[in-house]
Formats: sequence, structure tokens, C-alpha cells
Amino acid sequence: MRRVRDECVNPDDHICSCGYLFEGAENLRIHTVIPHEAVSLPLSTVLRHGLRMYRLDNDLTRADVARSLGLTVRDVRDIEQGTWSVANYCLTPEQVADKLNEPLSDLLRACWVCKFRPPKHFKCTRCGLTGE
Repeated sequence: MRRVRDECVNPDDHICSCGYLFEGAENLRIHTVIPHEAVSLPLSTVLRHGLRMYRLDNDLTRADVARSLGLTVRDVRDIEQGTWSVANYCLTPEQVADKLNEPLSDLLRACWVCKFRPPKHFKCTRCGLTGE
């Protein structure tokens, strides 16, 4: 277990919304047995929501983000909607953060509106996550 910073992370890692990064889902499962107000999501999911939050917080269009990442507007839309991951475009989370000039830890931060736990059948307007 390690705290998320601007360090190299593996796309298969899982991150807990309390800020700790785990190698593999089993280590994360063990961590979440301990009661705390956190939810766990795959790193790729957290990153795609972080990308959307970055775009909205900075009043950028998908075209602006696409230009920074060297992708198309459709690519950015597909990443934000979860159709594709940044890894499908041969980008690591670190490269995304570097190209956006944003600390990786900020892109991996839990949504301050819903904490990645929107109510059932509701969609958070900030991060885009829909409650299950």
C-alpha cells in the first residue's frame, strides 16, 4: 500500500478514494475490510473521471483536452464515457498528467461532490459517475 503521488503507477492498480494505491484487487479488498468512508475503483475508472473533472474545472472543451493529449475529440469523449481507456491510446496516467500540466495526484482525487458514490440511478454532474 502506498499513498498516491506523482509516481509511476500500473494501469492494473486499484485506488481507494481515501488515497491509497494497491497492486492488485486482492490487496485492495483486504484494505476495504477495515471500516472507513471510502470506495474503491479501478485506476482507469478514477482517471477517466479525473480527466472529466479537470476539463470542467478549467472550463475546457473536449477539443482543448484532445489538443493537449494529441487525440481527437471523439477519443476524449470515449475515454470520459469509459468506452476506451487512456491505455488504448498508448498513454500512461503519468503521461496524461504531464501533457495536461496537472499533478497526477489531482487527476486521481475522488470527486468532492459525490466521493464516487452518487445515489442510485443518479448521475453526478461533476465526475459523470452514475449510481448503481
